[in-house]
Amino acid sequence: MTKLCARGKSAAKRKFKVYPSAYANAYASKICAGKAKDPSGVKRKDWGPKKAKDGIFADVKKKFIGPIRVSPNVSQQSSVEGKVKSDIKSLGVGVGTKFGNLNFRKSDTTESMSGYKDYKTKEKSVSYDKKIKMGKKYELSLGANTGKSKSNTGFKTKTKGVSATLTGYFSKGGGVAIKGTKFKGIF
Repeated sequence: MTKLCARGKSAAKRKFKVYPSAYANAYASKICAGKAKDPSGVKRKDWGPKKAKDGIFADVKKKFIGPIRVSPNVSQQSSVEGKVKSDIKSLGVGVGTKFGNLNFRKSDTTESMSGYKDYKTKEKSVSYDKKIKMGKKYELSLGANTGKSKSNTGFKTKTKGVSATLTGYFSKGGGVAIKGTKFKGIF
């Protein structure tokens, strides 16, 4: 049970003839919770959960990078295509801030077929994406990625790239009709 604050107790003693009582304690509790003003006109919260100033529970909205979202992911998948069996294991983490999303991924793929040596590939990649609102009707999506892979046969691959996509949102669509048919669509 939470103790009442000193400010709430003294305000209840001044207001009620009998203290402690149910009414006086309820009044003191409201003052300590910041739901009522004390006799001097001050209304503030004196008890309850405190906000962290540093660390993982800090109010990160006020800091430079904004709120941080961390999304770890693990996956394992098996598939068979014809006579080739594929096993994929991947591990990754995504970190999102107001500056965009950064994703780190590592995966191991094993392809096997009866009578042949297994073909194993290890991949590592980093990608970035950011969506930028441009007014009410448009959104610009930016992306970048880099990665490399290596197989057990010595084959190596490096990839890198960038992308930009402009998307428009319209509240009223246009109509389309193909001449000579009954087809009519709205896009």
